[in-house]
Amino acid sequence: MAFVDNNKFKEILEASRGGNEKAKMVMQGLRNQSSQEDIDRLVLDYYQIPASTAEVEPETAIEPVLESEGIEQPQDVTMGQVNEIPTEFVSETENAGEVVDITELLKGEMDGLVDKDEYTSVSFSDFLKNKQRDSMRAIKNADYFKAFDMNGRHNYADNIINEYRDSFSGSLRDIERGHNDNDMSLSLYTQKMNDSLDDGVEFNTDAAKGAYTDLIGDESVMSSFGRHWDNNDVESVLTALNGLSGQYGKANVIAALNLLKGDNDAHRDYLNNMVDTNIGKYTKSVNTLLR
Repeated sequence: MAFVDNNKFKEILEASRGGNEKAKMVMQGLRNQSSQEDIDRLVLDYYQIPASTAEVEPETAIEPVLESEGIEQPQDVTMGQVNEIPTEFVSETENAGEVVDITELLKGEMDGLVDKDEYTSVSFSDFLKNKQRDSMRAIKNADYFKAFDMNGRHNYADNIINEYRDSFSGSLRDIERGHNDNDMSLSLYTQKMNDSLDDGVEFNTDAAKGAYTDLIGDESVMSSFGRHWDNNDVESVLTALNGLSGQYGKANVIAALNLLKGDNDAHRDYLNNMVDTNIGKYTKSVNTLLR
């Protein structure tokens, strides 16, 4: 069982009764039999509060939003549910040749389903350069290079393939660095949510999906997400998470953060696979010509 100095315990207990939220977190941790490390961290966090705000007078204490005997459960948010199509859009019309305008309906249903490739214009000069390049490639094929020494060809192929592979070393470090930053941030925010006061809202799949969708849809928050070393960015993300906790419940926000942990691993693997694919494609092209 975790231990708190007797004098500090009395002070924190009194502060929690007076409405101090961080003091309540310490008492909650003791009731939940948290580890000594967690209790020490919460106690330290409590004493980092400015002295003017360390104690809250009972008559000015801020009451918790949710009373223990009457927690209002958040409304279920059903994700992925297909909107009900108005009957006037699907019923048969008296005139079989009449076209029903369902533009707005289909506009919403089609949102995000079809990609548009970016068009890039090619100047006449670049067109001619590409033509010359393609003509040269047609001439200098595998048969062309067979006229050169085989060992020399293989040695050159190995060198340029290794050189191309090494060119990705910086990108691979950036991929791992970004993954680690996000992973550390996720651990930080999950711990902060675990430390926050329980609200009695139970885990619900739809609510967790709602919290997840709202979180990743907030571009401002996501741009700050991995910057765990920047206090302003951390505060911005925590503010958003606390808002989601009030809407969906603490347990469901934690579940959303756990989903992001899997996403972070998948993102790293996706980027690494892109590098491997590029190296593999280049290697195949070189080997086709020189081996």
